[in-house]
Amino acid sequence: MSPDAERSLEQWLEEVKAEYWNRLASGAGGEGAIGVPHVLFRLAGHTFAVEASLCKGVVRRTRVARLPGVPPHVLGVAGIRGEVLSATDPAVLLGLPGERGDGRGYFLILASEGLRSALWVDWVDDVVLLDEARLLRGEAPWPLAPEGVMLGEWQGRDPGVRVVDGRQYLRVSAVRPGADRA
Repeated sequence: MSPDAERSLEQWLEEVKAEYWNRLASGAGGEGAIGVPHVLFRLAGHTFAVEASLCKGVVRRTRVARLPGVPPHVLGVAGIRGEVLSATDPAVLLGLPGERGDGRGYFLILASEGLRSALWVDWVDDVVLLDEARLLRGEAPWPLAPEGVMLGEWQGRDPGVRVVDGRQYLRVSAVRPGADRA
């Protein structure tokens, strides 16, 4: 992928986030203009959301160097913008059924508390204001997901959007040196 194409994806994400913040600040958000900006992404036929402040960019999925002895959700490491990041498959971590296909898609880069990861997603859709009042909390639909990763389902769209706690995702998906690896 060319640096210009990567830059255009990054610019798109920043422009969409800025548009929502500007609309909110000007009072022109209209109905439902309260909430926290979240990035919507598609994964294995489902729509998910993660807090936009944790999203540091979107790039087309690049080549991943496999690592021996890491958990199944860790694809390996990828060189992205001059940085080596862990590449993870949230579909595996969340226990979503089905195959991921041919390896195409995007990396949604998350960062929090010194942890960074490139999440392999099928598509990045939009940035929306997620109103906490419309979030049905609970992890029941995702029994295989690690505790605390799934916050619940946001009823702002039909069908609902599954909300991921990006900070908790990073905590449970990180590979730490010396950790017992399955």
